[in-house]
Amino acid sequence: MERIINQPIAGKIKNWYELIDIEDQYEDMLDFLYLESELDDLLKDIRNRITQQFNWANTHHQQAIRTSLLHFQRSIVVNPELAFLPYICQHIVQVLCTQKNLILFSVIYSNLLQNSTI
Repeated sequence: MERIINQPIAGKIKNWYELIDIEDQYEDMLDFLYLESELDDLLKDIRNRITQQFNWANTHHQQAIRTSLLHFQRSIVVNPELAFLPYICQHIVQVLCTQKNLILFSVIYSNLLQNSTI
């Protein structure tokens, strides 16, 4: 996955956060405290939704939820770019929008996921 992340997009090298299209509701938010408050609200909502799914799940499903969250946590610690990979991949697909490139990207991404140690 790091090979994909570290490759230049459209001939330009960009940081991972430059590859994410900012949501309209956040574009004009420049105040740190307000952004932090929004982050807290968003994380609370995510936690509530995960907890709700977890509480209604069977044991295997609960184990899968915990495992995926553990992998996400490890990604944030080891390589934040991997944690946000789905959004980066979305940008790459938009840039490489031809059908041939899309198929090639899908194959590479699938192979990377199958061989990932994270």
